[in-house]
Amino acid sequence: MDNDMKNKNNATGPIIEAGTPDPEIQPKDCLGIEHSDPCAVVIVGATGDLTARKLVPALFNLYLNDGLPDPFHIVGMAGLF
Repeated sequence: MDNDMKNKNNATGPIIEAGTPDPEIQPKDCLGIEHSDPCAVVIVGATGDLTARKLVPALFNLYLNDGLPDPFHIVGMAGLF
């Protein structure tokens, strides 16, 4: 059990070492691609919990870090199908 350790449930697994991020790297540097063609994202179920907690904040962070093409549109759709 050289590379294994026990967690609180007595399960064993490999030890995972994580490094700290370099503070000199800006979020813009991690995008890796240039802006592409204009696009739109259609969110089906736009009034749902997933959209409010995950999708919109992720898109907003991309916007703040200049990670979205120009123009970029978000189309939300909700209702009974």
